[in-house]
Amino acid sequence: TRNQPVKAGDVLIELTSSNLENDLQDAKMTYEQMEKDLNTKQQQRGITGVNAPISGKLTYANIDVGATINKSTKIATIGDGSTLTVTLPFFVEDAAQLHKGDAIDITVDGFMITKTGTITAISKDPKSDGKGGKLFDIDIQIKNDNSMDAGMNAMGSATIAGRTVDSQGKAALQYIQVATVLAGTTGSISAMPFKSGVIVRQGDLLASFVNDTLDDDILSAQAAL
Repeated sequence: TRNQPVKAGDVLIELTSSNLENDLQDAKMTYEQMEKDLNTKQQQRGITGVNAPISGKLTYANIDVGATINKSTKIATIGDGSTLTVTLPFFVEDAAQLHKGDAIDITVDGFMITKTGTITAISKDPKSDGKGGKLFDIDIQIKNDNSMDAGMNAMGSATIAGRTVDSQGKAALQYIQVATVLAGTTGSISAMPFKSGVIVRQGDLLASFVNDTLDDDILSAQAAL
């Protein structure tokens, strides 16, 4: 208001600019992203290789020494073959008389011997066998003595009140656990000490990495802040 008395420190006028506020917000977001990128690069500097997270059968991805990698590059998968699983269909009337923990005889294609598995779960959702019958899927675990591997086809049979009932189909054995190993950094692969198909132990070094430009990238990112 004109002619109104004022004292030192009083605000006489306020200027606002939507463009200035937007520019400040954009600058803040850019700075935060630059900080995030710098932290990521610093974390990657400490990654010189990857180790096996579990013990099992190693399968390298389609890569080789010298290949360029980034954080999400798949290096390998490891399948824990100590225990295998399979899901087999049984007639509903037979499955209704089986229980979790019951023994199931497993016959693997190509083998004359029978393995013993244990029921871990029985489905409650019936499915058709295409011939008017109804089936329940039964999940089975089999301890592996190194004579079996994932991908082998198997059938199952159980003894109920003195009679033998068979699964109404085959299914492939699966690893009880599969771990995917990612690079977690950028650079290139300098060494791959194993071959696909071997058994590795938890903690084994699966691949070594090198990045000749990462230190320079970190210095550049620090200078930009």
